[in-house]
Amino acid sequence: MAKEIQNQINNALLMGNRDDDCATHRAEIKLEIKDYYILLNLHKALLEAKFHLEPDNVLVCSSPIIANLCDEIVEKQHRKK
Repeated sequence: MAKEIQNQINNALLMGNRDDDCATHRAEIKLEIKDYYILLNLHKALLEAKFHLEPDNVLVCSSPIIANLCDEIVEKQHRKK
């Protein structure tokens, strides 16, 4: 299961870099974040992923908030199929 999810994430990352015909492969998934601290954690994780060549912030990779958010996204993705 974890390998399948990693493959889906890798494919999504690759598709995000393509300009041709990507819209046909995208599904709309709405994610509502109501808690300010969840939003801050997500922001920190996205900044880590975007700006660090070798992300190593232990607070990001061990965050239960980020783990729960990731689980929610994966669950919503599977419901869309």
